[in-house]
Amino acid sequence: ATRTIRGRSVRIRHVARAADVGPCHLLFVSASAAPQLEELLARLRHRPILLVGDTRGLGEAGVHLNFYLEADKVRFELNPAALRQAGLNVSYLLQQVARTVEPREGGR
Repeated sequence: ATRTIRGRSVRIRHVARAADVGPCHLLFVSASAAPQLEELLARLRHRPILLVGDTRGLGEAGVHLNFYLEADKVRFELNPAALRQAGLNVSYLLQQVARTVEPREGGR
């Protein structure tokens, strides 16, 4: 509650339902959100909210940035199609170190 980023205060909220997601800049999608993932992605498809996860398959499902473990190292994947739909851009340097994933059928 006391931290700021570029002069803006950081506020962390926990939401249990996709319908409860309000205005925000970043949304962490946990594994427990899997049953509501399609609804969540549909609600946020064209909103500029960065969706971040850490569960296998979320990148292909439509989450923008998804962390995973490989050889005991934390890596991440990007879903460029989902980022474009949300109107978000990713730096070239970030793209160079990420694994790119394509949306699977039914994903974004």
